[in-house]
This record gives sequence, C-alpha cells and structure tokens, in this order.
Amino acid sequence: MSKWTDFRDSMEDAMNLDGVVAGLKDQLVSSLTSDGFPIIEELANTFVGKIQEQAAAETGWCKVRDSVVLPLIIKVGLYMMKVVLAGSTAEPSEASKAE
Repeated sequence: MSKWTDFRDSMEDAMNLDGVVAGLKDQLVSSLTSDGFPIIEELANTFVGKIQEQAAAETGWCKVRDSVVLPLIIKVGLYMMKVVLAGSTAEPSEASKAE
C-alpha cells in the first residue's frame, strides 16, 4: 500500500466517532431533561399567566386567543417535548436491540 492509503485509512479510523456521538447524544438529552426543561416550563408558565391576566382586558377573539388558545398550544407543546425527551432516554427494547 502507498503512504497515501495508509494515511487515509488512519484518518478514517481516527474520524470514527460512533461511540463519542452516542454518548454525547445521551448526555445532551439527559441535560435537557434534568436541567433545561424545568427552566423552560417555568418560563412558559410565567408567560401563560401573564397573557391570561391580559385576557381580562381583551374582548372578542383576542380574549379567546389569550385566555384559551395560546395557553393550550404552549402546554400541549411542552407536553409533547417532555414525551419526546422521555422516550429518547428510555432504554431500547429487546426487539429493537436484535435488529
């Protein structure tokens, strides 16, 4: 083999980051779940509280938007994020391990 082939093969071996990437993904999801998500929930709850307070002074569609629609969208979005993060931290089932 040529020196170029040896160099290329050694670079390909060095760039094999499968284990590092998997560990980093797990660490990122864990950090988001434990540290980031409670802060996001707190900010969202504060925002929902503020817009619901403002809804009292609104009329028509703006009142419905601020008191019902936006809070519902925010709460459903947070719930979906929580489910996705919880699902991504769950251990793979035995059936998916076999694939």
